[in-house]
Amino acid sequence: MPKVKRLSPLVIKRIAAGEVVERPASVVKELVENSLDADSSRIVVRVEDGGKRLIEVSDNGTGMSEEDALLAVERYTTSKIESPSDLEAITTLGFRGEALYAISSVSMFVMTTKREEDDVGTKVVVHGGVLKEVSRVPRERGTTVSVRNLFFNLRARRKFLRSKRTEESHVRRVLMEYAVCCPHVEFEYYEDGQPYFLLPRASVEDRLSTLLGDVIDEKALEDDGLVLKLFLVKTARFQGDIFFFVNKRAVWERALFASIRRQLKQKFLSWELPAVVLFAEVNPAMIDVNVHPSKREVKFKEREKLFEKVLSMISEKKSFLSDASGTSYPFRWKKPDRGQESTQLTLETGGGEEALSYRFVGEYAGVFLLYEDLESGDLVVVDKHAFHERLIFDAILGDDAGKQPVFIPFPGLKELACYEKLFSFLGFDVDFESEVVLSVPSWARGREESVISELCFLMKNEEVSDLSHEELARKACRAAVKAGDTTSYVDAGFVIKVLQRRGFDLSCPHGRPVVVRLKKSDFESFFKRRR
Repeated sequence: MPKVKRLSPLVIKRIAAGEVVERPASVVKELVENSLDADSSRIVVRVEDGGKRLIEVSDNGTGMSEEDALLAVERYTTSKIESPSDLEAITTLGFRGEALYAISSVSMFVMTTKREEDDVGTKVVVHGGVLKEVSRVPRERGTTVSVRNLFFNLRARRKFLRSKRTEESHVRRVLMEYAVCCPHVEFEYYEDGQPYFLLPRASVEDRLSTLLGDVIDEKALEDDGLVLKLFLVKTARFQGDIFFFVNKRAVWERALFASIRRQLKQKFLSWELPAVVLFAEVNPAMIDVNVHPSKREVKFKEREKLFEKVLSMISEKKSFLSDASGTSYPFRWKKPDRGQESTQLTLETGGGEEALSYRFVGEYAGVFLLYEDLESGDLVVVDKHAFHERLIFDAILGDDAGKQPVFIPFPGLKELACYEKLFSFLGFDVDFESEVVLSVPSWARGREESVISELCFLMKNEEVSDLSHEELARKACRAAVKAGDTTSYVDAGFVIKVLQRRGFDLSCPHGRPVVVRLKKSDFESFFKRRR
């Protein structure tokens, strides 16, 4: 007797349904995608008991004829592709012809639909994959799909569904994604009869403000057929979340998301991370969306190019040691006249004098440098410790000013020979056999021995084999100037000059701000000088 058997049609249906329908949110996703593909301008979604008891999606799209409605609940029937070549350039959200077939196989399924040119609509009832009724019903143009008692015929599968609250959260996420990427469509969502959100047509920015929070940054890029739009959104509920849409399809790209979060951690504190909303428009022939059962993942033919462009939009590296042309800062600063407490800074570059528009006022608490903006009258406060951390961190990543030869014997280096690549990466040339440091990077000049000592202590006592951003930030902090150090006018002048060249919207490697600007108008209000 053979051990390999052909499965019955009923078992095949249930297995196929399991590939497409994981939970109520999967049903909502498939039905909403069908509505969007039908050119709907209004979509209404209702769920009860987290979608276990009822999922209903209504739209005002093109609708279907009776013949098409009956075909739609059969497997591998679709209006979106015809030939194998169509799979190479998919422009619709759905294309496999499996969704309605799979959903109707594991639920009590009712669909009513009508085209504009038809006098009446069509009603199709399917229970557990068995056609129960086909009739004509009056209705407006569009389609309504009602899914009751999901997994009623798969008890084992139904018991693995999570709590009502958890399933509702998954449904909300799906609807939020499509509401964000399709702001031209009205969305209504009801939970147990109560409205959760009612979204009229809006711009992308307004839709983001309604669902996520205030847009704090917006960037766009177009290059060789690739169109990218990126929004950073200040949000309390979705900190660090990433919404990625490729040709209006919500997708998951684990490696890209990890890279984006690493970039964000260089600019924001962990509790202030924004949400990222990224739209990518690419040639459909350059991606493959037929690689995942739920179409959540896609393959890019030029994946590295996409990653590079996205990361460059999020964080353009700013080096404080060189200007835009890569030239180092050969500055000498003129000291103020004796007895003069504060003065306008003047830069001497060897080719004349360039007056800065900031006046150094003084230092507060041994940490903060105070400057007056001579144009606006604002008070600019610079955390010198955070500034120095960032300066050294940039130097560690790329030593712009080169290395300086030294000869520093340092006992104990031999046992750190396993970290030779790490020392080299940080800019040090070390002869481990002789236990001598032969050259140091520019960021360590003037404090060579203390920096080497800190690094040796770090390598002996911590795991540093993984050169992540966090380790580099820690090294920069330990080598940076400590709070409480005195700061001369030379230091203050260098700081403001670098800030003028590189911009004031800077952060230390941990994400703390380097500069805070206090408005002159605020001081006038404090002292009742203006209303």
